Amino acid sequence: MPIPDRIPTGALVSQEINARLQGYGAQSNHTIQVGDGGPVDYRDAMRAATAVYGEMAAWMRPGQTVGDLCEHYVGLCEKAGAADASGVVVHTNGLGSDYPRIGPRMMRGNEASLVLQPGMTFTFKPVLKLASGTRAQFGDPLTITESGARRLGRRPMEPIVVS
Repeated sequence: MPIPDRIPTGALVSQEINARLQGYGAQSNHTIQVGDGGPVDYRDAMRAATAVYGEMAAWMRPGQTVGDLCEHYVGLCEKAGAADASGVVVHTNGLGSDYPRIGPRMMRGNEASLVLQPGMTFTFKPVLKLASGTRAQFGDPLTITESGARRLGRRPMEPIVVS
């Protein structure tokens, strides 16, 4: 919903859109820079976040566990020269419930042993933090297929600066 606050030039805004259709829900996430004068490395942070998203989507296959997914994700963040700054990185889609909500430091019970299976659909939403402190997030729903993961979003996976 709209907020009454004025957003200063150069601010980074991490948006989350949670859409529902006949009870089914899905999310999209994107960090956007409002105007000029923001962090000089915003574009680098977004490129790293989208690269990690793309590499994770290419890596996911049926039979892998959520624990494997989180471990591989943290490794890719480090390889990109960043730290994982997510709370939730795997967020369910579907009917009703908003759970499980899982991240590398946020698993309950046997969630790490959940096995990816064809037909599973969830939002994968990495948040990376560069050494400078700049954070960026990119998330889109994906579906696990017999041959891997398929991204369901269509927007460009690139930095966005609006004025």
